[in-house]
Amino acid sequence: MATLTKERQARDEGAALAEAAAGGWLTRARKIILNMSRRGTEFNANMVRKQLEKEGYLIDHKCAMGSLFVAAARSGLIQPVGIAQCNLEGAHVGHIRTWKGS
Repeated sequence: MATLTKERQARDEGAALAEAAAGGWLTRARKIILNMSRRGTEFNANMVRKQLEKEGYLIDHKCAMGSLFVAAARSGLIQPVGIAQCNLEGAHVGHIRTWKGS
């Protein structure tokens, strides 16, 4: 059990470092996730990313957004409801979760 605690601490420290280095897009992404969760329709990370890019935010690492969805799910804001094909360039037919407000 002690290892799990250390892993969570490392995860949280990494998330804090990412937040500090992200240049504002993480904060905006949280707000977008909150707004999408209130609509009652399914959404995914690609939709959030597209909105951020439309607003001029530069997302420095394609995997960084996952931590926002994990945090939103753990807080009870959203819940996973399905899977969608990732349409990002270079995704190689990968899949991503779809979410809906809780």
